[in-house]
Amino acid sequence: MKTVLLVTTALTMAAPVFAQCVTPTAPSGSGGFSVSGGQIIGPNGQPFKARGIDILESTLGAAVGDASGGALLQDFPNTNMVRIAMESGYQSYTDATFVNAVNWLTAKGIVVEIGNYDAPTQSVSTGSQLTDEVNWYTALATIYKGNPYVWFSTDNEPTDTYSGLPAGSVTAEQVAVYNAIRATGSNSMVGLEPIGGGGSLNPSAYTDMTDVHWDQHYYNWETGQWIAEDGTILPSSIASRIPSSVVPVTPLSSDLRWAWLPGLRGCRGGSGCR
Repeated sequence: MKTVLLVTTALTMAAPVFAQCVTPTAPSGSGGFSVSGGQIIGPNGQPFKARGIDILESTLGAAVGDASGGALLQDFPNTNMVRIAMESGYQSYTDATFVNAVNWLTAKGIVVEIGNYDAPTQSVSTGSQLTDEVNWYTALATIYKGNPYVWFSTDNEPTDTYSGLPAGSVTAEQVAVYNAIRATGSNSMVGLEPIGGGGSLNPSAYTDMTDVHWDQHYYNWETGQWIAEDGTILPSSIASRIPSSVVPVTPLSSDLRWAWLPGLRGCRGGSGCR
């Protein structure tokens, strides 16, 4: 398996207190997602191609206001995946706004990927911060393990040596998060965050992982371009009307348990997007 360069963001905080949430619901008769042949296979047995956006947790109330999917699905009716950037602390997953948004979206067969933006800024969780993070993932995975449309991703854009941490800190965080999720009995897809700030991963630490993907970021406000499914750059007249797009990418490994997530998503609004 190929070595990958990776990058992360975060915040120091007190040890979290975990409360019980409303039991979530999944679409009727839904199966799970899995990886085969370097592709993510959906419950319908077909390759899953993500079409959606990344939104900040603090905007959920305005974006997903009711069971219809609210303004988000009114503006972007073909969305099949939403990545929520969780940045309000490790207790906020019990808030009704978050719980409702996850349940409403997944009931429509829309994947919700929960991403951690509460880790140390320009770094990756280690020590007590990693303990807090792992406890958070454990609580979420326990709550949503019956809902295959809830996915997870590791620390947002992590770094280690680039930020002065020991080499291998990113690998340690990703392995710890993966193991914590699987220990709950959850078979949810787990996204591993690539970094671009320097550092490397230990390939041998990932060989036993299943149903994971590299969660690549695409920042359209930096490139000024949107990319269509066939890899072509869309003209501005079309691009101005869409939130993000998808580019199928060759997987990093031929290992059937791995895939590169085909969704390259922009963040809704440049302020606070990472």
